[in-house]
Amino acid sequence: MPRKSRPPPSGSPSGMLPGGGGVLTRTRAQWLRRLPAKDSDNPSRIPASVDMTTPPNLIQIPSLSNELILIPTSCAMMIGFASGATTAGKLAGYQFMVENLHRLPQTRANWFFFQKTKNYKIILGGLKGGLKTGAKLGAWTAAFCTLKEAFTLVPTIEGRKSLAGALSGVNIALGASLFYRLQPILSPQRLLLGTLMGLCAGLAEDAKAHLEGKIPKL
Repeated sequence: MPRKSRPPPSGSPSGMLPGGGGVLTRTRAQWLRRLPAKDSDNPSRIPASVDMTTPPNLIQIPSLSNELILIPTSCAMMIGFASGATTAGKLAGYQFMVENLHRLPQTRANWFFFQKTKNYKIILGGLKGGLKTGAKLGAWTAAFCTLKEAFTLVPTIEGRKSLAGALSGVNIALGASLFYRLQPILSPQRLLLGTLMGLCAGLAEDAKAHLEGKIPKL
């Protein structure tokens, strides 16, 4: 005869029988189906909404503009190379002529080799002088542009390119005076020249921003 099922004893969960593994397994499966699914259970599941807002406690640090530093520095290096190569090439040619005045060639073949050697000296001297002058001018220009952009990040000077340029010009002129050990009588002139050049550079950027529709701060 078929065995009659007994009612569950008091204190045991509904649908769970002592020793009834099948009923207990089905009950757990039912409970698991009722639980809400987590994103970690299914890696391919995409959350319904993603919070893309910046936390209020996260401070955004401003960064320097690379274009306003690299472009002027590159132009200054090219101008310095051209100027230094021209000046150093001429000096190398004059020096070669002075060093060989006492042994000038007497034949056409010797004059050919003399001029050929002179041209080599001019090219070599021009390359050395151009690289040296271009590196110096590029370094000072990079320092000026970096200082100017750093000054514009200060809250009290933010947006005032003319003021930032003037301050950068003063600092660069003071640094150049100390580096090259200029005479005290020449230092005020260099400081004034650096201030005016920096102010002109800042005013040029303010004028550019005004033409683009961005009214600079006064």
